[in-house]
Amino acid sequence: MLTAESQDKWQRLKLIGAVVVFIIAVGIILRFAVGGKSAESLSAERVCKCVDCGHEFEHVLQMGEKEPLTCPKCGKARVWRAEACYWAKDGAGGWKAKTTPTFVVLKSSIDPSSREKTYCPDCGHLVTGHNRKPSKEQMEAAAKAGQ
Repeated sequence: MLTAESQDKWQRLKLIGAVVVFIIAVGIILRFAVGGKSAESLSAERVCKCVDCGHEFEHVLQMGEKEPLTCPKCGKARVWRAEACYWAKDGAGGWKAKTTPTFVVLKSSIDPSSREKTYCPDCGHLVTGHNRKPSKEQMEAAAKAGQ
């Protein structure tokens, strides 16, 4: 059986926990309602690239929209979502991180029946869907080096 003092402490702890949860909930609501973007809009934002003229641009995917999209620069329907390659060749034939990505359209995006691998035209690194980004430490080293 809990003493009256123990019950008071337990009630205070529950109250503090409830206040903390409330503050977090209000913060989340304000973030999305006042100035932040919704999770849906964040997930629809993509970098797209025209495979003919090379034009890269940010695009918010719309419901029912199909690739290829029309390029706002050259007007051709040759635009697909692009994957970011954050890799560069180092002097020893290996890989190092870079802070500014090269955007690459996968061959399988252009031709879904293609089994041909896609490589970055700048560094030659293999590019895949949801392309792997360098580690946090590698990205920090690249930022320090100004790459």
